[in-house]
Amino acid sequence: MPEDDSAVFTWQRQDGTKNACFTQDRVLSVGKQLTFMKLNSLVHTIAFLALSLTLSSADHHGKAKKAFAFAGAWKSKAESDANTRHYTFTFEEKDSKWSGHSEDEDGNVRKMARVKVERNKITAETDIERDGQTGIIRVVAEGDESGNAFEGKWSVIDSTDTEQMSGEFTAERIFELKLVGDWVAVATVGEEEIKASVQFKVAATNVVGSFKGEDGKEVKFTKITAEDKAVTLEFSNSVNNTELGFRISAKAKNADELEGKWVVFDPTGQKGYSGKWIAKRVIPFALAGIWSATSELPDGNSNSSTYTIAKNDDVFSGKVASDTTEIDLSSVTLKDEKVTIVFPFGAAKVTITAELKGKNLDGKWALPTPDGELSGKWAAKPKE
Repeated sequence: MPEDDSAVFTWQRQDGTKNACFTQDRVLSVGKQLTFMKLNSLVHTIAFLALSLTLSSADHHGKAKKAFAFAGAWKSKAESDANTRHYTFTFEEKDSKWSGHSEDEDGNVRKMARVKVERNKITAETDIERDGQTGIIRVVAEGDESGNAFEGKWSVIDSTDTEQMSGEFTAERIFELKLVGDWVAVATVGEEEIKASVQFKVAATNVVGSFKGEDGKEVKFTKITAEDKAVTLEFSNSVNNTELGFRISAKAKNADELEGKWVVFDPTGQKGYSGKWIAKRVIPFALAGIWSATSELPDGNSNSSTYTIAKNDDVFSGKVASDTTEIDLSSVTLKDEKVTIVFPFGAAKVTITAELKGKNLDGKWALPTPDGELSGKWAAKPKE
């Protein structure tokens, strides 16, 4: 974007009506007169802001199903009246094109001829030939809400597009559970939920761990057993001056989530109360990347822009781009999962302040003017 104040900006109203061109010095002049503006002039100023700020327009068509992550390896079963066959399926996306292959129990690998993914639905076809006859093995399935399984139907289609046989198809994501790291656990005791921070690390060749409750007291696990995706944790703790034994038995829902139950034992080994126990891995927030952002303008409209943020030696930098312009960010800071982004707008600067909400950012933008501050909501999500 040109740096001189006479740079020309072009914009178009959302209703598609006439374009208008103004210079940056005109924008600043208009900003000084905000107090005396009529509504039409205010809309002009808002339109200029849209060049630098924001994100994808609001979805007016209702919530769409979240895209399912099919990429990776899957342990699957194809069932029929005669038997059940086990396969390993692997899917990969490259340059917006999907490919895949399957491997049966005997180690035979077949490359898939066609793989099509639509949101949470996948269709995978493998061409086959036997005794001079050609056909297709087709799998059509949908991913579930957990993100770690999908199910549907397999079928054999002959050259006339007639289904010859079919059955149920299920698949579970293949992943390796690694305990080492920080976790946040919640134990249900009656109607109360008790939170604790859990840490696992390697000491010598063994995994050791401990947890701290809300009182800050550290309790070490006396025994940790991890086999495949099943985890058992044991520890002892004093309750009302009585030393009690505890055991947590959980299974991995995925590489970053554990779910199971806790059980308490009295000094004689008699099993007592129990309850639900879950734990989620603490994953450091990654700000570097490409973000699709949405900004709400003072007139209630929304506009879109893309933020590309890089990290080098703990220092962030980046650009914000819309359909018409690209601007270097003046500064990007991250502290305690709070993000501040600053970039120039004429002689002033736009400041975005946001907090991490799940995997997204939520906050506001602000632009100072001689007659007060313009501001609005701002949100961003990682670009898929």
